[in-house]
Amino acid sequence: MLLGSAFGAIAFQKGLGAAHSVAHALTPVAGTHHGLANSLVLPTVIDFNRTAAEERLATAATVLGADPRMSASERAHACASIVDDLRGECGLPRKLGQAGVKREMLPRIVEKALADACHQSNPRACTREDFVRILELAF
Repeated sequence: MLLGSAFGAIAFQKGLGAAHSVAHALTPVAGTHHGLANSLVLPTVIDFNRTAAEERLATAATVLGADPRMSASERAHACASIVDDLRGECGLPRKLGQAGVKREMLPRIVEKALADACHQSNPRACTREDFVRILELAF
């Protein structure tokens, strides 16, 4: 646990990105636990970031079990579904609605996500419309 905690703290130095901005918004608006909130949007944000972080997502997919013989583009594309499958294997809800988030909460979540500084380190810039799309897809 100590090693995992240290690795997590080291990872924070690179920035947290759009998934954390949405998670920081989900917690106060929907009462969603922070870890669950991250897992609820992570596959959607991974897919959103694919064009800006293909090589890094391809590497992550390989570490998570994707066939290394696949092209980088194929592995990057598979990364979101691998994370989604892992989330399902852990018994976590896969959609915002399954975690008690109500559709009418989405505008407030978007506003809070935009106001959160974490998305400024996201590999791809996030607009209001991007957050709306991310949340709709995660719903």
